[in-house]
Amino acid sequence: MNTRNVVVLTGYFPNQEKMGKAVMYREGSGEKKSFYRGKISVKRAFKDKDGNHRYDWIPFTCFGHNADYINKYVDQTGKDMIQITGEIQISDNYEDKDGNTVYGQPFVLADSVTLISRSDDNAKSSSGSNDSGESKEPAKHGSNPLAKLRARRSA
Repeated sequence: MNTRNVVVLTGYFPNQEKMGKAVMYREGSGEKKSFYRGKISVKRAFKDKDGNHRYDWIPFTCFGHNADYINKYVDQTGKDMIQITGEIQISDNYEDKDGNTVYGQPFVLADSVTLISRSDDNAKSSSGSNDSGESKEPAKHGSNPLAKLRARRSA
């Protein structure tokens, strides 16, 4: 039996400007795929002793069309909710310049990324087109519930 680890995370896409160097996007060219590395803010199931929810910042990486989808359609100011499906991996160990071993950290290698919801500000500004006449709406994906909802509303 071939088993595989699978993880599904639903959370907010954080403000990319505040994340600084923790975020990287590189557009693909030729045989190289597009690449995106960032974090997702996921709410914990339980509240702390003060009654507030705590959030975990979970690193993820994706390639190809998923990386392009995030860069093009997900609001970079941290207001959109996304869902990531993938597998947990551990980055490779390495030695730093002083010869100390730095152990790899866990991250999610995303197989799929779905835009779950947009903030009210984004929903208003995303309907329509930009100055160049291109639609700001994501292409209709069979697994994108937001696209399905928009299609039902416009019908």
